[in-house]
Amino acid sequence: MEKKHIREVAGGITAAAGFFAAGVESGLKTSGDADMALLASNTPCSAGGAFTTNKVRASCVTWCEAVLPSGKVRGLLCLSGNANACTGKQGQSDTAALARLAGNALQCPAREVLIACTGIIGHCLPMRKIAPSVARVNNLLAASAAAGTAFARTIMTTDTAVKQAACRITLAGKKTVTIGGCAKGAGMIAPNMATMLALITSDAGIAPRQLDRMVKRQVDRTFNNLSIDGDTSTNDMALV
Repeated sequence: MEKKHIREVAGGITAAAGFFAAGVESGLKTSGDADMALLASNTPCSAGGAFTTNKVRASCVTWCEAVLPSGKVRGLLCLSGNANACTGKQGQSDTAALARLAGNALQCPAREVLIACTGIIGHCLPMRKIAPSVARVNNLLAASAAAGTAFARTIMTTDTAVKQAACRITLAGKKTVTIGGCAKGAGMIAPNMATMLALITSDAGIAPRQLDRMVKRQVDRTFNNLSIDGDTSTNDMALV
């Protein structure tokens, strides 16, 4: 596509029409920074994803892979500060509980919610502490560029800067669509360090299975050709 048909615009994950985001502090990060981020759509979305090839995988990866591809995704709940990886049956139960909590807040079934976690490995989630924050983050959802930036900042762990971008594309000289997203990850240096998440939204209409194939193909050509230290994570995922 010619560059003249692609224009960078302000905002990140909320730049595309119909998406809302927010971030709050739920007690996961010892710094007290925001650590729970919620992304929501006002209509059911097509969604696809690509996931870590590590043999050890977090329960959020298993959850998302079982849900996708889907044409009914309504939200994504992301926790930063605890990867909920290597936590066995308790971790699986907590992931399902997070999806139910977010689903209740968004008024949709649990299987219409994707879950992503990043942070320390081997620690169970303090569910009694973080569960009340799901309703709170839902009440703060907004479609503004500031809300998108808050989401991108909330998912950071060892990152030193917010990573987000958005662009507007004119298709066949007529229809205009927007693509926006954010990412986090600074290298899988040790089990308690960073993991990679890439989260993208668009108001383009794409069938679920076609989108899923596109995501996997492009991740194979991009993220899977990059390395910082040669390690893969338990939690890596790219969701569109």
